[in-house]
Amino acid sequence: MPPKKVTEFDLDKEVEAASKLKAEQQELNTSRASFYFIAAFFTTLLPSYLFQGVRNLDFSGFTIALYLVVCGAAAKMLSDAYSATYARMYPKLRERYTAIIDAKKGQFSQEDAKDANEKKTQFIDYGALGYSIGIANLIYLFLVLFFSFYALRKTDVRVSFTVSLLLSAYLVNLLSTSSKKQ
Repeated sequence: MPPKKVTEFDLDKEVEAASKLKAEQQELNTSRASFYFIAAFFTTLLPSYLFQGVRNLDFSGFTIALYLVVCGAAAKMLSDAYSATYARMYPKLRERYTAIIDAKKGQFSQEDAKDANEKKTQFIDYGALGYSIGIANLIYLFLVLFFSFYALRKTDVRVSFTVSLLLSAYLVNLLSTSSKKQ
């Protein structure tokens, strides 16, 4: 059988499909980045409430501007940490779940195997997303508590607030973006 001739129309269809796929991926990355920033911003609100309630940080005038700038900067660093952790965990989870499905392949019916493969990507995505946000927030909140109530307890409350939030977010970002030397 002679090979099928590729026409200009076929090439146009492929280029159009590739551009649509790229646009969808860009939209997904933008929505994920927005979600990460919103989640990180709410995470930075928790220590802020702690500083207001326990350390008596007054939120008025200049302090409100300081509060918004520090929370925004810390949220940006945390959202970058979420992205880096997600990117690191996704391939590991994909490998694990693929091995599990492949090991059980003989036990599935055709319909169950198809359903498992369809849901695998969604399951991997949720697992990597939950892990990235959960572990980063846990480390971040622990570091904020350490800095604010132990390391910087004798400094001014505004200085303690600023340094605790920014240094904790920076360290979490550094931990998540550092790579192992092989």
